[in-house]
Amino acid sequence: MDDMLGDSKAAGVEFSIRYEELERLIQEKSDVLDDVKEPVLVHWDLWDGNVFVEAGQITAIIDFERSLWADPLMEHYFSHFNNTPGFLKGYGRAVTTDSERKRRSLYDLYFDLALRIECPYRQYDNKEHIQWSIDNLEEGIKRFQLS
Repeated sequence: MDDMLGDSKAAGVEFSIRYEELERLIQEKSDVLDDVKEPVLVHWDLWDGNVFVEAGQITAIIDFERSLWADPLMEHYFSHFNNTPGFLKGYGRAVTTDSERKRRSLYDLYFDLALRIECPYRQYDNKEHIQWSIDNLEEGIKRFQLS
């Protein structure tokens, strides 16, 4: 999270709250990360376009550029974008405890930050996408504050 915010500062990305306030909130809520005892390989960019299916069976998964060793609940399909019953059934677990919900909140904020911060680095020029990333992050900050 520190690196993400550092990249954001370097790119001149602004938020609705001061960096110091966001850093304080993250620090206050990050103690739940101590509950993660065994990291697993998380794809972290698992979406329909990166999963090949043939005859009802997964035949390939591609695009591992965002993969990392992490809490299994960091996987993208647990996020506020994709939390679906089919994925939860196939994965064999759900977000059920207070600690898991708080960790998911941190992971959602991290992803929302990534989506916003990558815009200047990837030199996106689609104003609608940039505005979407700003709005999404602002909603994400509000969700995080309430978590």
